[in-house]
Parts: sequence; structure tokens; C-alpha cells
Amino acid sequence: EAIPREYLIGMVGIWMMVDEAHITTIAVRNSHKHLGIGERLLIAIVELAMMLHAHTVTLEVRVSNTTAQKLYEKYGFAKAGIRRRYYSDNHEDGLVMTTDLLTSSDFQERFQRLKDEHQKRWSQYYTLS
Repeated sequence: EAIPREYLIGMVGIWMMVDEAHITTIAVRNSHKHLGIGERLLIAIVELAMMLHAHTVTLEVRVSNTTAQKLYEKYGFAKAGIRRRYYSDNHEDGLVMTTDLLTSSDFQERFQRLKDEHQKRWSQYYTLS
């Protein structure tokens, strides 16, 4: 009898540095992309950052990863700089992106609207708290 194999389908990591939350990784297994999982992970980590009283959230993203950049921009991340040869596997540059103040009314309103839209679109798969 074959034993079913279970896999991690997505993960996100964060470092807290004083009042800044720094996303270290967001990854989704290729077979599960385009199901809203990456966006849900982003929502969850921003919520965690707010619970931990972070003022902003920052991250690096490959300059070639325009899909991820569009998602981050949708959630209010803005381009803040370049880290030259940031990625050790191929020495690709990393684009630094950061949010405005998490407690600002503009950020809060956008975040809640996008979170609600995401929940409506993907509610057949899971629910958001």
C-alpha cells in the first residue's frame, strides 16, 4: 500500500528589527502557484508585523521577479533601492521594497480592502481570520 506524501506548499519568514519587520522569504511550490497562496502568506505576515507593532515592512525581491513586485506594489510596497549581487545563487540584484507606516489610514484602508477581496476570491479554499 502506497503511503501518501505530504509537502509544504508555501512558507514565509520574517525578522523583527526594532520597529521594522523584514520579510526574509515568501515561497510557494510551483505546483500550487496561481491559487492565491503567495498573497495569503503576504497578508498573514503583514498582520503578524502589525501585531508585533512594526512600523514598516521591508523585503528584497529579485529584479527579474516582476510578478512578485506587482503583488508587493498592490499592497503598498514601494521601491526603495537596489542591493547589488544580492542573491548568492546567480548574483542577481535584489530590489528593496518597503511599506509606508503600517498604522497610517491609507495603508490600513488599502490592506483591509485587499484582504477582503482576496478572501472573497479564494474563500472556497480557506478562510481568513
